[in-house]
Order: sequence, then C-alpha cells, then structure tokens
Amino acid sequence: MNDGQFHICIIDDDEICRMAVVAALQDEGAGFQPAECVSGEECLARYAEGGEALPDLLLLDIEMGGMNGYEVCRRIRAAGHAEVQIMFVSSHNDLDSRLASYDAGGNDFITKPLVPEELVRKVALAMRARKNLLTLRHDLTAAEEMSSLALTSLDEMGSIQKYLRSLLGSHSLESLGKRVIAMLAPYGYDSVAQLRTAHASLTLKQSGPASPLEQSILDQSRSMERIFQFRSRLIVNYERISIFVANMPLQDEVLAGRIRDYVAVVAEAADAAIESIAIRQGIIGQAREVQALTHHSRTAVTMLREQYRHQQLEARRELGLMVENLENEYYKLGLTQDQEQMISDLVRSSTDKVLALFAAGLELEGQFERILDGLNKAGDTVIETDAEEVTTTEVWV
Repeated sequence: MNDGQFHICIIDDDEICRMAVVAALQDEGAGFQPAECVSGEECLARYAEGGEALPDLLLLDIEMGGMNGYEVCRRIRAAGHAEVQIMFVSSHNDLDSRLASYDAGGNDFITKPLVPEELVRKVALAMRARKNLLTLRHDLTAAEEMSSLALTSLDEMGSIQKYLRSLLGSHSLESLGKRVIAMLAPYGYDSVAQLRTAHASLTLKQSGPASPLEQSILDQSRSMERIFQFRSRLIVNYERISIFVANMPLQDEVLAGRIRDYVAVVAEAADAAIESIAIRQGIIGQAREVQALTHHSRTAVTMLREQYRHQQLEARRELGLMVENLENEYYKLGLTQDQEQMISDLVRSSTDKVLALFAAGLELEGQFERILDGLNKAGDTVIETDAEEVTTTEVWV
C-alpha cells in the first residue's frame, strides 16, 4: 500500500492521538503517510478547496473543540462525497456512540486507546470497501449506458419500421429523397443524398437541392466501397443511392458506429425503393406509349371505316347508273329484243353479285365496330399519376 493510491487523513484536536495513529500506520508496515487536520473545520476547508488528492479514508475523532465529528461527517456526506470511507475514533465504547456514528454516515468505528494491529486491519477493510464501491459505481454506470443504448436501439428500430412503411408511399425520386433526408435529420449532422435511375439523377439535402460541389463529391465517390469514411466525412454507396454525412462525431466512436449502421440501413431500403420506382415509372411510360398508339389507331380505324362506307355507297350508285345507261343505249345498237334481254340479264346478274359482296361486307363493318370499341376503352383508361400518399414519418433523437 502507498499514499499514491489511497489517501488517509487524521482529524483530531489531540496531537498525541494524531502521533499515535501516524506511528501505527507507519510502524506496522502499512506504508502510509497520512495527512493531519487539527479540527473539523480544517477538514471541511480541505474538501471545499477540492483537488485530486482528497482523502479516501478519514480517521475522525468525535469529541473535538468546535465542530464535533458527527457534524463533520454529515456535512461531507451532504456535499456528495459518498465514496469517502469515514472511521470514527472515540474513547467511548458504547452502543449510543456507535448508533450516532452510523446515523451521521460513518462506515466504521474504533475505540481509544488504539491498537495498531486493529487499526491496520480496519484500514485494509476500508480500502477494500472503497474499491468495491468504485467498482460497483462503474458497473452501475456501464449498466445505465447499456440500458440507454438498448432503449435508443429500440427507438431506432421503431423509426426504421415507420420509415420502411413510408417508402410504400414514395412514387418519385423527390418524395423518396425527402424521406431519406428526414430520417437522418434528427442526428443534427449535414447529410446529402443522391438517388439514381437509368434515366434520372437527383441530389438533395434538407435545405433543398445540393450544391454543385456536394453533387460532384457524390458523383466521384459512388464508385468507391460500400462504406467510406475520411475523417469526419462518411459516404455510404449503393447501386441507386449514395448518402454523404459531412460531420461525423469522431469524439464518440460508439455514436459514430451507430450512425454508420443506421445510414447503411436507410440507404439499403431506399435502394430497393428506387428500383421499384424505376420499374413503376417504366411501366407507366410504356402504358402511355400504348395509350398514345391506341389513340392513333382509333383515329386511323375510324377514317378507314368511313372510307369503306363511302366506297360502298359510291359503288352502288355507279352500278345503278351503269345498268340504266346501258339500257338507254340499246336503241342505238340495233339489237333484237332477245339480245337486249340477254345483255340486261347478264349485267343485272353481275350487279347482283357485286351487291351481294357488299352485303357480306356488313360483317366487316361489325368487326370495325368491335375494334373501335376496344380501342375506345383502352384509350380512355386513366393512368395513375405520381400523387404521393401523405405519410408522417416519425424520427428519433
């Protein structure tokens, strides 16, 4: 044992008693060089001054001129020095003195005249008690930190779950990017997100669009490893998203590690959501192309049907005129009545066949109607727009 590790202070207004304690602690091989105070007031003044070498053990006399030992002990405890071991020293070996010492906040009691062997043994016990107390306090602090971390992790998981649900309402890169930034905002760090598809790229931060420099940083770093950190700069890369955190807390590695994990989870979920958005936008684009083609086809088929109807009418009219004109010219040909009848029968038979073909065309008219009906239905289909579902995303601090 040495006074560099365990500091002892003797508080007694009797110089002979102080000398006896010092001798006992030195002569019995304890190796201590205890400090001395001649009054309770002097001891309290030492605590008021503070410093790194405050006593770990007080050998405190009860009966002193001025403030007694009980009051000194109570004030030390009231000041928050719960780890200090206080051993009362008294010439009274009675129960009342021991109970009063306990009520004042003492840890041990020894009677005068002091027995050196007993004093050294009790000092050793005080050292172990203080060590155990500090160990317990350290363990308690560690347990509280672990408990706090566990609660924080639960909050983070709840936040992540809400974030994942909110992604279902993201139908555009802009809305998804805003959700990503909202998830990172509670940390209080500057973050920039770049979202990419085959046909578009969007870089933004909480305050709006990113600066050209921020965008260029993400453009050049997207080919780096998945998680890249340079000093206080963190970049998390996925195929369709990169997130840049500008001021990581280098002084708190535990918090920095949690941020890295958290950002990676946010980015991975967003990457999958971007793929879904790209697929959805591709389907919508194809649907619009089909719709445009449908409108064009409907117009073309309508024109074709009208032309067909017009041609039928014109053909019927021309056939009727042909028969009428032919019969009106018979007198010029010098034909016999039988010859005229034969020609008329031949022409009318051919005309009837042509008209019969037109009648068969009515089935084609029905096909036109069915085609137009289908094209009308397809052309009138409403393609969903990118209206966003209003989703409130809760975030953690």
